Amino acid sequence: MTFIRKKSSTYKWPVKVSYPVDDGRFETDTFEAVFKRIGRSDFQRLADSGDTELIEAVLVGWDKVTDEAGKEIAFNARELRDLIDDPCFTKGVIRAYLNSLDDEKKST
Repeated sequence: MTFIRKKSSTYKWPVKVSYPVDDGRFETDTFEAVFKRIGRSDFQRLADSGDTELIEAVLVGWDKVTDEAGKEIAFNARELRDLIDDPCFTKGVIRAYLNSLDDEKKST
């Protein structure tokens, strides 16, 4: 099969965010991230800089993110910074992004 370089610089990928709840259980919410493709050298530099820098560089949009009342939360820098402060959100986004780079793993 011929390699075709894709012109699109972004792609949509599911993200699962698990939160601890009572009795040692977790609840999981899912949203659709819009990730930006970056090169290896940029990835390494951003990964070395920390989770915040990596997420701010690769997460460029989302769908199905709402507040507790069910109102859609628009993607913007302020909302992203607020959510990055949540370790469960950060873990879910990093895990999904890394899984998106590994075609040996199935998106779940």
